[in-house]
Amino acid sequence: MEGIFRDIKGKKRVDYPLSKLSSFRVGGKGDMVVFPNDVDDLLLLRKIATENAITLTLIGFGSNLLIRDGGIRGLTVILRKGFKNIDVVGEKIAAGAGIGLQELAKEAAKHSLSGLEFAAGIPGTLGGAIAMNAGTDKGEIKDILSRLTLLDERGELLEIKGSDISFGYRRANLPKDGIVVEAELELTKGNIEEIERSIGSEIERRRNKGEYKGFNAGSIFKNPAGDFAGRLIEEAGLKGYRVGGAVVSGDHANFILNEGEATAKDILELISLIKDRVYKNSGLLLEEEIRIIGEE
Repeated sequence: MEGIFRDIKGKKRVDYPLSKLSSFRVGGKGDMVVFPNDVDDLLLLRKIATENAITLTLIGFGSNLLIRDGGIRGLTVILRKGFKNIDVVGEKIAAGAGIGLQELAKEAAKHSLSGLEFAAGIPGTLGGAIAMNAGTDKGEIKDILSRLTLLDERGELLEIKGSDISFGYRRANLPKDGIVVEAELELTKGNIEEIERSIGSEIERRRNKGEYKGFNAGSIFKNPAGDFAGRLIEEAGLKGYRVGGAVVSGDHANFILNEGEATAKDILELISLIKDRVYKNSGLLLEEEIRIIGEE
């Protein structure tokens, strides 16, 4: 399969350990893993995948992701280095899909632009944040998205207005198999000291929740309407509960930590157990917020 990727300029790796690309630090190998250099590489990768009937899987920072132990067949594309451009014009900031939200929020602050403070502690990329409408109780990506550039399943680049996208809780209804390439956010002028203070406060809030401890993927479950998944899990007596090397965080029950030796199977079994216990205790069925991909 390597030969058909010879014209790709970015790095190419065969049988690559995907655990290196996941904040959980678990997962099997990827058949072919490519780090595209630019949009031209990405267009060619989509063309190769389509013409050769190869499944294409997209990964950003891997911070809201669980990769199963069997790894990923076909082509895995990593949008990072070649998609980190930032351009600030007035109160708008255009950026590549591979830029980290934390870096983007800090760049906005340098220009006294407010509206991204809520994202300062979210350890994901802009592209991933749009796909899942990332946010907190202080704001969501949909609130500031002006437009995006998307590579569709036919290999065409589309310009889509933010107002034309239907968003829900932790989801965006984007075209099937679409890949976000770039986005423009519409912010507002603010006081740089207040913006930086808000950013610092958001990062500290997440630190106090234990989000930066160990290997984890942030919130495992979506919050049910009018309630919090973490509260329900704690009420079910599961703080500190363990399956193999995976354990429910003692700081925030909606986090699962890999203490270094966990497998994806451990984490999946713990997720299943949590859902079962919470349902028996409260009658509510939790829904995963993380994306689960790969082979068993």
